[in-house]
Amino acid sequence: MEYQRRSSFDDSTRYRGTRRRVERARAGSRDRAPRRGGRPLSGPSYQIRPHSIRFEGHPSGGRPGPRIGSRGLVMLAGAIAVLFLLVFGVVGCVRGCAGPKEEAEPVNEADERVAYGTDEGLTAELTPVLDRDEQVSWIAAHADEYADPRIVELALREPEAVSFVRSLPKAEAEAEPYDDEVTQGTVPQLYDWDERWGYVGYGGEGLPLGLTGSGPTCLAMAYMGLTGKSDMTPADMAELATEGGYDEGDEFCSAELFVNEAEGLGLTCTQIEVSRDQLVTSLGSYVVAARVRPDTLTSEGHWVLVVGVNENGSVTVYDPTSSEVTGHEWAPGTIADASGGLYALAAGAE
Repeated sequence: MEYQRRSSFDDSTRYRGTRRRVERARAGSRDRAPRRGGRPLSGPSYQIRPHSIRFEGHPSGGRPGPRIGSRGLVMLAGAIAVLFLLVFGVVGCVRGCAGPKEEAEPVNEADERVAYGTDEGLTAELTPVLDRDEQVSWIAAHADEYADPRIVELALREPEAVSFVRSLPKAEAEAEPYDDEVTQGTVPQLYDWDERWGYVGYGGEGLPLGLTGSGPTCLAMAYMGLTGKSDMTPADMAELATEGGYDEGDEFCSAELFVNEAEGLGLTCTQIEVSRDQLVTSLGSYVVAARVRPDTLTSEGHWVLVVGVNENGSVTVYDPTSSEVTGHEWAPGTIADASGGLYALAAGAE
């Protein structure tokens, strides 16, 4: 009996010890089990080492790239969400900070450079002045493109010539017909720089009729007023002068153009004494071409056409180079004193 009790005790004891060892072994096995994501828990160290499998043709030489675990995916998704929130937040802030759009201020439909509400008539007066300012700025920036500095000076001296000077560097040297109405007995007022003929070359290489054509333009005015015809423009008269060799001298035209070419134009031309009395007497039946000297009516020598006597005794002068001279009433003695030659023109016999 004693043996049996001892044996029973020992078996029970051994059983309990064995059971404890099994439980400890199981617990140790659980402790050594890896967590999700491949990270082992702390405890007895037995690590299961991963072994990669090589695949032929893999771009990384058969080694697969790193895998992203579930935790990494969660972090990546969170980062993307934060990025979207930042982007939409910035856009919303920009929209909110910008505030409501201001309504565009009304503009003058006739010319947006003129203040809105300005009278139409005043706008129409301002527009050509503003245009000239822009053109003069261009001329100044391209002054080296002109053959003679007097062309640039023309734009400064003559507001109505600005457009002509601005267009000159790229313009074709061609003339257009004169299509305005012409009445016999009424002399039209013409200028050298009229764009219908001013671009034609005359008086020297690179020089335009718009600068040098006072003689041909005076002859054209006399022809139109005395005959009532418009078929001979300043460009046509310039061609006559060039062919005859009259495009010379300080005035770019000798008196022979008037004297020698008048008959072929249906006119008569008579040289008269340079005096006040002779000028006034001739104006009853003639128009008088006067060759004026430099530094008299203007700084340059050129031709003008005296077309009549006014009630107050002054004379009307059409100066194809100067609107200021044309718009001024002149004492006949002043014109005579400025002249180096006077040539009376009339319509010839039919």
